Amino acid sequence: MTEHPDIAALAHVMAPTFGVDEALDWPSVEERLDCRLPSDYKAFMSLYGGGGIDDLLNVFLPLHQDGIQWDPGAIEDEISGARATWEHTPGSTTPRAQPGSHPPLGSDIRT
Repeated sequence: MTEHPDIAALAHVMAPTFGVDEALDWPSVEERLDCRLPSDYKAFMSLYGGGGIDDLLNVFLPLHQDGIQWDPGAIEDEISGARATWEHTPGSTTPRAQPGSHPPLGSDIRT
């Protein structure tokens, strides 16, 4: 899954330590979230997993996991609030990934 060129470039400057080859059933994850996730996010997760990069960046797990030592948060826990923000923000455009409407398989939210 680390075939994404941006993540391959990142691996040259930031060696993966944790989360290497973290296997996720992406079709099941996306079905549970009711949206497609970006290909670079999935590639990042397969190489690094969720967590923080120093104090600069926090990468959410896709789904909530009980019992992990340090919980970086999960997209699953935040997605309804994010959708509500889009709906109630004046002047915002509707995100392309609506609940129940999936982009074609193989595409990601940002394209």
